[in-house]
Order: sequence, then structure tokens, then C-alpha cells
Amino acid sequence: ENSYVVNQDIINQRLPLTYSTTAGNPVLSSSCCEAEVNLSPFYVKISDKFDSKIYINYNQNLVFEHKGEKVPPDYWPYYMNDTIKNGATATGVDFSFTGKNTRITGFAEADDSMNFEDTKDEPRRASNLDFYSDYGHIPLVYGHSPSEMISFFWLNPTDTFFKITTDNINDLRNIRVLSEGGYADIIVFTGNLFTILESYTNLTGHHEIPPIFSLGYHQSKWGYKNQSQVEQVIDELDNRKFPLDVFWLDVDHLHGHEPFRFDRTTFPNPSSLFEKLSGRNRYLVRLNDPHLPEDDTHSIYKYAKEHGYFVNQSDGKTPFNAICWPGSSFWPDFLNPTVHHWWSTLYKYEENETAPNVYFWNDMNEPSVFSVVEGTFPKENVYFDGYEEREIRNIYGLLMHSATHDGVVSRNDDRNTRPFILTRSFFAGSQKYTWMWSG
Repeated sequence: ENSYVVNQDIINQRLPLTYSTTAGNPVLSSSCCEAEVNLSPFYVKISDKFDSKIYINYNQNLVFEHKGEKVPPDYWPYYMNDTIKNGATATGVDFSFTGKNTRITGFAEADDSMNFEDTKDEPRRASNLDFYSDYGHIPLVYGHSPSEMISFFWLNPTDTFFKITTDNINDLRNIRVLSEGGYADIIVFTGNLFTILESYTNLTGHHEIPPIFSLGYHQSKWGYKNQSQVEQVIDELDNRKFPLDVFWLDVDHLHGHEPFRFDRTTFPNPSSLFEKLSGRNRYLVRLNDPHLPEDDTHSIYKYAKEHGYFVNQSDGKTPFNAICWPGSSFWPDFLNPTVHHWWSTLYKYEENETAPNVYFWNDMNEPSVFSVVEGTFPKENVYFDGYEEREIRNIYGLLMHSATHDGVVSRNDDRNTRPFILTRSFFAGSQKYTWMWSG
């Protein structure tokens, strides 16, 4: 199995622990921190060598709904209902940071303050969907103040909600987390900020060194309608001695907005554009979306249809069909290792109009669906091995761009080229494969 999020070798390491008791409660200690387990009521206090602390379940919000309770179907007024066939599967717990003035930072990308205010009546939500700016979700949360720095990683890819409160009596900031499914899989990082970031990235992966051209000037704009316009912009920038390194092509360069396929009416000779840029030591980045058009002249769609490579509807057999940029569309099931590998083969130089100076950005990969409530997959869609969309809600983008990364790297025999890939949707671990934009 591929581990797209965490390094299994690291997560399975065991540090030597010493055992003691305090007032009858077990205490487990290592060289860097200790965990005291309060038995009644049940909660865990973790302290590090700097005396920063985090409490898990201090407010007794631990929930684990895996008893098969039925849930009434969720009837939407249009397009598709959700039968919630596996019943109640929510899981959650609360975390408390010491100090009522401790700031809480983390979770999803957001058009908001870096530090969370108390949430009052309504919770906040962390779910990847096509809405500014809910494209990406990294469930890493910091509690920080002049005297505190400690972090937890809620390793759960399902639709997640959280509420934040201040406890003035006990001098705590609380965050209650509730996810629709999955497990209460918790990792606590201790130490100063740089130690926490090092621990987190050792676990989930480090950015590759960027190709040097990517540090230069990128010309990117939605609305370049044809090849002559693109070449004119390149020439005009040169005439003005403006330092251009990378030119980007958005959805307009595609035939019917179909992934991989140049519109040969408006972009009649892509290879000459590649060569024009290459001759000036420059690069091109092409839009590359996951929605495949219902069009038998599109060879990638046709192959995927013939091989059963699409995400299915709730019956697990019928490919999910909805509307996106090309119109009627289907989506690859990147959770399937065969599909994941197949997608990576689509970036070879002899395939699909590319070249050594051409790279890709994965857009619309939450995934975005125009004709469905919330603009993404219905939660009862079914993936490889019977997983429902609700169980892996926030990782479709990660699954896609990890396959894209494999393709862009493996198109070179020596696999030694620093790839450049950009993604709109992301999850923890995405940094191993791609760069992300802020929205």
C-alpha cells in the first residue's frame, strides 16, 4: 500500500518509556515529554520539557459512533440524496491548551485571521470543496503564547467541524473536534516551533528543492484565448526586457475544456510554442484537471471507461456522472493503485502534447462538480475497495497530484529532475508532491 500522508517507518518507531503513578494515575515518560492519564474522569495531559501542556478529552467530548446506528437519509432538494447507508460513524474529542490568552492556529486554508476566535454558537468547518477558500485542509493545530508551544495533528480526512471556547475558570483555550467518520488518530508534537515543524515534516514529508526557474517571474492569467495572443505577450515582454521565466495556460487552451487536449483551432501548433519558450530557456505550465469528458474521441476518457477506472455512484458499479468544465464528465478513482499508476503514464513526452520544459497544475481537484450540492462529490460515491466519499473526503486532491508527481518525475529516465507541479486542493503530506497556492 502507498502511504500518501505519513511515513510508516517513523510512526511505528517506539521510544523507551518509564512508568510511574501520581495519585493513582499512570504516568508515561520519555526523554522529551510525559503523559499523565487521569482515569476518572478520563483525560490525558501531555507536558513537554519546556512545561507546555495539552489536555486530551479534558471536557469529556470523546465520541466514537461505530456501533451501526441507523441515520435517517439526508434528502436534498435537488440532484442527489444521501442514504448514509453505513449509519453513524462520527468520531471526535476535545483538546485544551493552557492559558486563556493562548492563541490557536491551524486547520484549513481560510480567508480569515491566522488565529481563531471563539466560535460562539456555530462551529467552523474544514472540508475541501470548490468555494473560496476551502480548497485545502491540513489538520495540524498549534496552541501558542509566550509561555506555550504545543501542537496536535488530527489525522482524519473526513468532513470535520470544530468549536473553540475560552475557559476563564480553569485558564484554558479549548478546541472540540468532530469528524464525520474515520478514527480518533492523534499525534502530539512538542518542542519549539522549529522542532514541531521538523517533526511534522519528517512524518508527512519534505518539500523537494524547487527547480530554479520556478523562483523567477511567472506570467499567469485566465483569458489567453489563442496561441498568437500568448506568443505576442511573450514577445512584448521580451521587447520591454521584462524577465519572464514561466508562462501559464489556463482552461482556454483546451479543446472543449477537456484535460490534456489542446484546442487545435486556437492553439494550432503547441510544439512550436514549447520550442519558442525552450529556445529562450523558459518553461510552460499547463492546466490539468481530473474531470474527463464524456467524449469517445478523447482517448484518455475512452480508455478509462473501458477499464472501469472511474469513481462510482452509491451502488459501487455505475460510474458517477456530473457536470464540470467539459460538460458531462467522469472522475478517475485515484484511490485505486492501478488507476493511480495509469494516470502517471499520461505525462510521457510522446503522449498528450508535452515536452521537457512543460509542467502542470492540477486544478478543480477537490474535486469540483458544478451540478451537485456544495460543488463536490456526493458523500455516498464509492471508490476502490468500497470506500465511500465521506470516508476520504479531503484527500482526492492529494491522490491526484501524487499520481501527477509520479508521472512528471518518471517521464525522465533518471528520475532526477526537480518537478514543478501546482495544486489547488491539498491535505497533509501534499508538500511531498506539489506546491499549493493561496487562493
